[in-house]
Amino acid sequence: MKILKDIFFKLLYAPPIFRTIKAILYPLIYPRVFLCKLRYSRTLYRIKSIPGNRKLRVLFLVGEPAKWKCQKLYEAMESSKDFDPIVGLTAWNSQSAHVCTEEELEQQHKKAEAFFHTLGDKVTRTYTNFPRKGIPLNELKPDIIFYSEPWLPIKFQTPERMSGTAVCCYIPYFVPSTGDTSIICEADVHRFCHTYFTLSDSWSELYSSKFTKFNNVQQFVGTGLPALDYFSANTGTASESNVVIYAPHHSIPNPKNTIPWNISTFDWSGRPILEYAKKHPEIKWVFKPHPLLKHEVVDAGFMSQDEIDAYYREWNEIGTVCLSGDYQDLFINSTAMITDCGSFLSEYGASGHPLIRLVRTTSRQFPPLPNGMLDTYYQVRNLNEMFDAFRTVLENKEDPKRDARIAAVKSAGLMGVNASANILRYLAKLCGRSVSDS
Repeated sequence: MKILKDIFFKLLYAPPIFRTIKAILYPLIYPRVFLCKLRYSRTLYRIKSIPGNRKLRVLFLVGEPAKWKCQKLYEAMESSKDFDPIVGLTAWNSQSAHVCTEEELEQQHKKAEAFFHTLGDKVTRTYTNFPRKGIPLNELKPDIIFYSEPWLPIKFQTPERMSGTAVCCYIPYFVPSTGDTSIICEADVHRFCHTYFTLSDSWSELYSSKFTKFNNVQQFVGTGLPALDYFSANTGTASESNVVIYAPHHSIPNPKNTIPWNISTFDWSGRPILEYAKKHPEIKWVFKPHPLLKHEVVDAGFMSQDEIDAYYREWNEIGTVCLSGDYQDLFINSTAMITDCGSFLSEYGASGHPLIRLVRTTSRQFPPLPNGMLDTYYQVRNLNEMFDAFRTVLENKEDPKRDARIAAVKSAGLMGVNASANILRYLAKLCGRSVSDS
């Protein structure tokens, strides 16, 4: 079974010739697409017949709170006359089968429940850990379901399965920084959602160009992303907090990996950055690793479990370790970020603060962000360049690229957009509600 899985992923993320073969084979799912569209038509007919004094039930499926980026949308729905939101904790296929034991997943769900209770959100479980199985979402009677991760949840909870019950929508948990549509819009969880909310109309056009009416269900709607609503009122004013965030990605080169985007530089930058932080206690350090970093570091053979646990403890001794998905206030109130994570290239850029990007020269290179945003970051490819950037930005507090960066961020539509309000207006109209009341 593992051999078949490896072959599948190699074909899925392989060079263009194999992706072409995959596209040729996709006509096999055309009947599924047609039937899914038919089910959505019936679902919308049912939803439009619901009395206006009954709120529409909205379910946000969440695998881990570190990727929860819809809090502003949740709050907007909660205060609306038309929507009644709740968070449903689940487990994605890969997470359930390969990453966590039953006990580990149970602990994750308990932490997630505490996290959402702290936010004041309603939360329920849609997955049991003993034994491992998903709860059919029909039991919650949702009218609208939001998905946010590109891998499918367990089989009873997929958009295709739920299309006869609810309008399934997709909002990516990350802000896109690459035009690689095989990653961001061509998986089945995307293909069988009714609506995919994108960063802008230009991104919608890019995604739409990959499909015909026969091989996907989704329609792409450029509303902005709720993850950036926290920055909508931010003007890029420099922070005086002297808080620096180090956010390493998990994708260390690993012979076991079948995915091609090994963008992590942790193998050459992780330890030197920690040692630098120890020498600069005047900076308030926040270590914000990708949730999978510990697992991947050990799996790649770069560190043992004891070594990576000790590394995290060292960060906790000199600063703060942030493992939460509720970090937008942290971004706004920070001074700078050091990262090799792809999604933060857009997301942190919306804060207006300087970003020191660690670049792995042997990894797949991202296409330029809109209006050359990457050129407005401090890109470093080795330790000498990294420490030079640290001296300029962190020690001397100089930001020579600031004006160009703010202009690029605004031009790209990453600042000043109220995505949550746009999504509510779209859904109210789609479901036959008065737009002015939402």
